[in-house]
Amino acid sequence: MSVPPGWLIADSVSFPDFKLLPEDRTRLGHLSSTPEIQEWILTRVNEQQALIRSFRSLHNASVPINCQLPQDVLSEIFLHLPIVPLDGQSTQRPAFQFRAFKFLHVCRLWRQIILGTPSFWTAMLSQALVNVNYHDEENRFAFILGKTGVLPLSVTVRGGLKGGDLIEMLIPHAHRLSYVQAGCTDQDMHRLLSAGLPRLRELYYDAEDAMD
Repeated sequence: MSVPPGWLIADSVSFPDFKLLPEDRTRLGHLSSTPEIQEWILTRVNEQQALIRSFRSLHNASVPINCQLPQDVLSEIFLHLPIVPLDGQSTQRPAFQFRAFKFLHVCRLWRQIILGTPSFWTAMLSQALVNVNYHDEENRFAFILGKTGVLPLSVTVRGGLKGGDLIEMLIPHAHRLSYVQAGCTDQDMHRLLSAGLPRLRELYYDAEDAMD
């Protein structure tokens, strides 16, 4: 279906409520087919949505806590945020249940600072129970490990016969492990120990858990 040039700029007749910039009306006036019009409109929608997100980020960045405190101070504050499970219990839980993930969605600045603070992620990992049987836990574990920098690691992993997947992910970080509590097969634990654990202080190994 085609429409005559100038169709959408005839707002005084057909589209009296459209509030468009003059340059947008001019551009629409040179489009002659419905697909062209729709494609251009969707492009403009995406551009405006991106602009709105930028303005919202600027607004969030201008609140006193963000614009008056140095980022290193904010980073230190974030280290003291409660990383406990959502229900407030102190027992180890899957990482996805931790309240700390919500802080990533407060604003762009907080997300940037938190993602760039390795100690935030090592603290979370030390309180998390990483279980390969939880939905998407392997990807979440890999994400957190990638944010811990070069800091020492304390981890608790479970997975039964699938625990080898988590052990495999730990091996490249073996030199940083200071605390390990693991449920996996004898073979998987042997692979981890063979990788060398120079910083290891505590190791708790439950071979029976590998049969779950």
